[in-house]
Amino acid sequence: MRITKLTILLLALAPGTAFAWGSKGHAVVAELAERGLSPNVAVQVRQLNFAAPLRDIASLPDDWRADEVKGLRPGNTGSLHFANTPNDQALFDRARDCKEDQCVVAGIEKYVAVLKDKTQPNDKRREALIFIVHFVGDLHQPMHAAGGQVKDDATGQMVMDRGGNLVKVRFLGGESNLHSVWDGALIDWGPVRVDDYVDHLLKFELRGRSIEELQRGTVTDWFNESHYAAVHDCYVIGNGTLGGEYAQKNIGIVYERLLRGGLRLRKVLEDALSGGM
Repeated sequence: MRITKLTILLLALAPGTAFAWGSKGHAVVAELAERGLSPNVAVQVRQLNFAAPLRDIASLPDDWRADEVKGLRPGNTGSLHFANTPNDQALFDRARDCKEDQCVVAGIEKYVAVLKDKTQPNDKRREALIFIVHFVGDLHQPMHAAGGQVKDDATGQMVMDRGGNLVKVRFLGGESNLHSVWDGALIDWGPVRVDDYVDHLLKFELRGRSIEELQRGTVTDWFNESHYAAVHDCYVIGNGTLGGEYAQKNIGIVYERLLRGGLRLRKVLEDALSGGM
């Protein structure tokens, strides 16, 4: 591996730089979705978003969540970014994993309803658009569908690992956690620029497959795909010392989740807005 890519990967592990998929991953999902919108829906999206591309607002809900924690913004949207389906369970269970509709599946459903409703004020519909762009990206990040356990050093009891945030690992020699590795470091194993990343996904990862087939399914189905990837791939970490072999093994999963996330975001927006302006 060239030192330039190694440097990028190590920077991605620095504290405070990683969010869900990282800003780069969210931008890739948003850009891929927007490139294929029908003209009618594309116009509506640009009008709601003040002519800015979706990639520019794709990470805003992470900033909003941070402001909520600091008391600088009303609301409590943090639990809408994920659902911790236990790793010993095969499928999402709404009663168990989404109590009081506080999970990413319910978050997408909630804001799609607002976006569809043209009696809502434009500022509310724009906010809904931003949340949808972000949450569909979150849904396709496997660690946002994970529910592993770790031993609490203080009590000795097994506790939820918060989507891998409490799973300590070393990646390419740097201290990190499993969630952060999947948020940013693995994404940076691919192309550097967002446009190049999207080009790669459409040219090499899509490779003639049916877009309609990849878009098929419900939000819950898409979540279950991510949960499967988390359990069967992400958590296979041996003694926790991870390097290029782990990245090489899993970069295909990163590509596939980003590709599907972008194509499915496109479908969600088309379904919500194709009724006309």
